Amino acid sequence: RTEKGGRSTARRALRLETSGFVVGAGEANVTIHNISSAGLLLESGLDLAVGEQLALDLPEAGAVVATVVW
Repeated sequence: RTEKGGRSTARRALRLETSGFVVGAGEANVTIHNISSAGLLLESGLDLAVGEQLALDLPEAGAVVATVVW
């Protein structure tokens, strides 16, 4: 099913604060605004570039790696 905005995966709105780590930039607090099995929208004080990877500590999932796409 395609949702409003062209997304094909259902997303859940939330406000989850956790920590993240980027090699070369260090650790930062992040706020996850929505999440799905295909990706997430997060906010951070780090200046991240497209393609950069951020390790996140997610409850129930442990450490996962997210890649910046925009």
